[in-house]
Amino acid sequence: MENIENVELRIEKLRGLILYHDNKYFNEQDSEISDFEYDQLFYELRELEKQYPEFQDPDSPTNRVGGSIENALTKVQHETPMLSLGKCKNWVEFEKWFLKIINQVKKFVFEIKLDGLAVSLIYNQGKLIKGVTRGTGSIGEDITTSLLMVPNIPKHIDDQGLMEVRGEIILLKTGLEAINKIRIQNGDKPYDNVRNSASGITRTKTPIKEFTQYLRFGAYMFTQGDGKTDSHSGDMEYLNKLGFTVVNDLIPGFSIKINDVDEDLILIKDKFNDLYEERVNLDFDIDGIVIKADLYSDQEKLGQKSREPNWATAYKFEAERVMTQLLGLEHLLGAKGNITPRSILKPVRVSGSTVTKPTLHNYDIIKHLDLKIGDYVWVERRGDVIPKIVGVVKELRTGSEKDIILPTNCPECNSVLTWKKVIPRCDNKDCSGGQMFRVQNYIKALEIKEFGSSLIEKLFDAGLVSDLTDIYNLTKEDIADLERMGERLAEKILNNVEKSKSASLWRIIAGLTIKNVGESSGKELANKYQTLEGFTKCTKEELVSIEGFGEVVTDNIINWLNDDRNIILINKLIKLGIGQNNNSEVIVSENKLNGAKIGFTGELSISRKKVEELIKQNGGVTISIKKGIMFLLIGNGAKDHKIEHARELGAKIIEEDEFLKMLE
Repeated sequence: MENIENVELRIEKLRGLILYHDNKYFNEQDSEISDFEYDQLFYELRELEKQYPEFQDPDSPTNRVGGSIENALTKVQHETPMLSLGKCKNWVEFEKWFLKIINQVKKFVFEIKLDGLAVSLIYNQGKLIKGVTRGTGSIGEDITTSLLMVPNIPKHIDDQGLMEVRGEIILLKTGLEAINKIRIQNGDKPYDNVRNSASGITRTKTPIKEFTQYLRFGAYMFTQGDGKTDSHSGDMEYLNKLGFTVVNDLIPGFSIKINDVDEDLILIKDKFNDLYEERVNLDFDIDGIVIKADLYSDQEKLGQKSREPNWATAYKFEAERVMTQLLGLEHLLGAKGNITPRSILKPVRVSGSTVTKPTLHNYDIIKHLDLKIGDYVWVERRGDVIPKIVGVVKELRTGSEKDIILPTNCPECNSVLTWKKVIPRCDNKDCSGGQMFRVQNYIKALEIKEFGSSLIEKLFDAGLVSDLTDIYNLTKEDIADLERMGERLAEKILNNVEKSKSASLWRIIAGLTIKNVGESSGKELANKYQTLEGFTKCTKEELVSIEGFGEVVTDNIINWLNDDRNIILINKLIKLGIGQNNNSEVIVSENKLNGAKIGFTGELSISRKKVEELIKQNGGVTISIKKGIMFLLIGNGAKDHKIEHARELGAKIIEEDEFLKMLE
């Protein structure tokens, strides 16, 4: 159980940190952390207050809506409080919320969740007379002058009563680029993101028309007026008729119809995943879906908490960067004898995957991050990138954290390690751990399917494998008798092992665990020597003549071949009939794109996953629209600003037909 004094101290530190970031955002129009990161701090505090009710405080940030207001703008009291929404940070939380109220709700409505600034628009006798920020929820700031300059906010409407419309102010991504160019020219600091920018542009006494032209308003609530109906969807239709842009109109065709409960959940999840994929193609930021009861009678029946309604919630996208705790560290022996630190985290969801043990790559990173056991850390995972620790929340340290002790002995054989710069090595060539990782490296290079690291460990523990050639002598019974295996899986694995005998020579060479020799070096060596036997007879003079081979790589290869044990290993492979065919036609096929960096946007006739596979299989690299991009593959609905940005970076714009011709 965690030390109660440490818990109390961490709660105090979390409250102070959240209040600090509230002030930065609400009063300085600046933010040092992302919305995702702020949410993580808030979730952590909320969970601790639930777990330890003795430390609850009515003044805690979890009991407030918005932040305090201390700038010079005129303060305005809201007639009806502007509540914030509860948030579900994952599917399990959302499903629990949904099933809790499903029997009390006749119909749900779904809206995109805009990532901007919440505002209230007041109309009287058809004229916009006031615009106010949400502020604390009870008191906001008068930003009428700025909102009168927002292009899609109606200045006059065909409703003569007193009327209030609520919604979100957002800034277009293309607008952020244009505004930052102007700010840099004027010697001002550029805005970091569209969310903070939307706040900064509107919450000023002297708004700039060149900036406000890029703002947009999305309506999501209608609190009073002559056209009020008995449902949210009815009110949104009325706002449409008056000329307002409701939030879902910003993405054409966004809607979900309701059937029975089971189908609802599947439908919501599918729509949510579709929207998550689509968000990168939008010219504005969204961070989830809002789900709410449609009928006002149902909303009234469900009521509200102090800061949020019970009848609505926000199902937010899983963060690409989250906070969790470092519980420990383990030291792993790599395939080439290097020792690598791997973190042990309190399990956390990042971009759709549960992360528990991300690598730290080397010990210099630990020093650079000033990492300690017990620290709260930021973990990041963007796209398909391996998750990694990118920062420490030092403000949450309680003094109980422990320094990380660097290893002195091999975790497998206990031999004393030798350090080369920031990398410790085990030089014991008989180390069982080293042999196991060499087998892993070989299997990975040959892409032998179903043959994972856990199976390799079991085979080593059972004494069935001691070097990589032993995998070719395994029987069905050897594998089937292991824990959680079985005959069918054993047959599949052995078939895949047999197929690997005809693998390209470059894969065999890359799998031998020669220092600094990987895929590209393996291909060069395979093209020059044609067979595994030919490779064993290479000379230093020949190797130096190969383009890209320096003295370091050359010496590593010669030293490896001078070790009698490695020659015995190669002879075993040759006797098995492995490495006798260069398979050069495969190498040519895999080099069609010759390392070209290709991005893509818009809808293609083939799936995004298939495009990525085609690029990879043909020797290319998928890349986002950033420095280094060489080609941008465009499909239907490709955004002009993305195409223009790619052109500015020097990319050639191609369509699907042209891309497929490149693969012929």
